[in-house]
Amino acid sequence: AATPTSPLPLAAPFFFSSSFPNTPATMSIKLAYFDIAGRGLPLRLALHLGDQQFTDERIQFAEWPAKKATMPLGQLPVADIDGQQFTQMTALLRYFGRKGGLYPDTLDQLKIDELIEIVNEVIAAVPKGKGKDPEVLKQERLAFVENSLRPALAFVDKRIKGYGKKFAVSDSITIADLIVAFLVTGLSSGLYDHIDPKITEEYAALTAASNAFNADPKVAKYFESHKN
Repeated sequence: AATPTSPLPLAAPFFFSSSFPNTPATMSIKLAYFDIAGRGLPLRLALHLGDQQFTDERIQFAEWPAKKATMPLGQLPVADIDGQQFTQMTALLRYFGRKGGLYPDTLDQLKIDELIEIVNEVIAAVPKGKGKDPEVLKQERLAFVENSLRPALAFVDKRIKGYGKKFAVSDSITIADLIVAFLVTGLSSGLYDHIDPKITEEYAALTAASNAFNADPKVAKYFESHKN
């Protein structure tokens, strides 16, 4: 009779180990961005809400010319993770969100990603003002509000209302709430001439989700000691 094949020895349970190379339990994270909200705020909040220790490097505008050449692509934000530099707000937001339990591996992930892409598209489409005739900029911004911004805000508002949760897509905070915060703080900053800084207040579900986020104890604690 054939001898049964012996099972693999239990002394080497490679596939059952929770420790893999290059995935240390703790990582050294330094996040570099200007001392403003902008694209840095969602990342700072993701790290704070996910209880991830990090160095919050806030670069002053006067320092930027000397530091620009040290940053990949010459732009911010940049995260230095165990000595490696990484760029792109959304990529970093998803990574920090996944590590901090703010980016669930369910259908909610698709809901989150949809909102992220919409917000990124609409913010990127804001007409730039540098070197442009003021009247031309005004007309471009007014057209942008009616043709791009309002439809995007209405869609986001409809989605949030349809999900019917406490926060943007869930009854717990996700990185969707951080991207909504990025949208609302950006538009309400007053930095965009000819765009009403209170425009997001016209959308009830979006405003309710934003207010719930700001009222969360852990979020409120962050803003007790950080302006952005």
